[in-house]
Amino acid sequence: MACLGLAPAVLRRLQDELTALGEDPEPEALAKAPYLEAVCSETLRLRPPSPGVGRKLNAPMKIAGCELPAGAGVFAQIIWAHHDPAVFPEPEVFRPERFLDRTYSPFEFLPFGGGNRRCIGAAFALCEMKLILGTLLRRYSFELVSKKPVRVGLQGMPGSPVRVIVR
Repeated sequence: MACLGLAPAVLRRLQDELTALGEDPEPEALAKAPYLEAVCSETLRLRPPSPGVGRKLNAPMKIAGCELPAGAGVFAQIIWAHHDPAVFPEPEVFRPERFLDRTYSPFEFLPFGGGNRRCIGAAFALCEMKLILGTLLRRYSFELVSKKPVRVGLQGMPGSPVRVIVR
């Protein structure tokens, strides 16, 4: 809610999409709502469930001109990939529209890891996120008590409490 609370135009657009789904939409309708999915994806881009993924090399590898021996540990920074301005212009800005404008490769957008070790529950987690957010926003309104940007702590979670008024 912190991202939406600081982006009133995004929240209005999302609420308009949810209202257009009718009085009591089926879960499938929420799961297929394009702007709701874009909002969830942009949230995962800014606050991925894990900041990165580690691997142990089975064979020697050259990365960015550096020779690494077999057995070396490497850590891919998901948060760095998601903040690459060449891929995501204005990477600090919460802008869900970027997920409507194009599709990102698994090397650009990887909130649940990548490759054959991608989180097995990724599709379920994203669907659950859309259903919960869509349901809550249809039934309640939320307002941040403070309009100051939320400091991000460990694992993408807020570094301090986010106080919200629920109506």
